[in-house]
Amino acid sequence: MQQQVSSPYLPFSLYEYLDEETILISKDTSQIIPNHIKAQLQKLITYLDLDILVLIQDAGSIREVFNQIKDDLPPSLKEMIQPAAFLEGNGPKFLSAQSRLAAQEAQKNSTATEGQCIQEILSVKKIVDLLKESPVEINKELVFLNKERTYC
Repeated sequence: MQQQVSSPYLPFSLYEYLDEETILISKDTSQIIPNHIKAQLQKLITYLDLDILVLIQDAGSIREVFNQIKDDLPPSLKEMIQPAAFLEGNGPKFLSAQSRLAAQEAQKNSTATEGQCIQEILSVKKIVDLLKESPVEINKELVFLNKERTYC
C-alpha cells in the first residue's frame, strides 16, 4: 500500500513514516466526519499546499480553521492536525532541515561535477599527449616520403 506523495519539499513518501495504524485511523475517521467539517479540512489542505517558508512565518490561516473545528474532530485526527496549526514554533527546525537538504544536494552536485571535470581533464590530456607525439610521427612520415621521392 505504498503511495508516493509528490512534493517539492519532501523528496520521499510520507507513507514510509506512517505506521499502518495511523493509516487505518485516517481511513476510518473519514467516514464519520460530518460534511461541514470535511469542507473545513479541505480548506486546510489548500493552506498546507503553500510554500513551507510562508507557513512557518504565519500559520494563522491553518490555526483559524483548526480552532473552528477542533472540538468536532476525532481525537486521533485532532492530534495529527494540531502541529500544523502551530508551525511557526517549528520554523527554526524547518529552516535547519531545509539547509541540510540543500547542503546534501549541493554535495551530490559537487561530486557529479567533480567527476565530469576529471573526465574532461583526462580527455584533454589524451589530446595533449597525441599532439606531443605528432611532431615525431610527422617527422617519420616526412622521412619516409622523402625516401620515396628520392627512389622515384
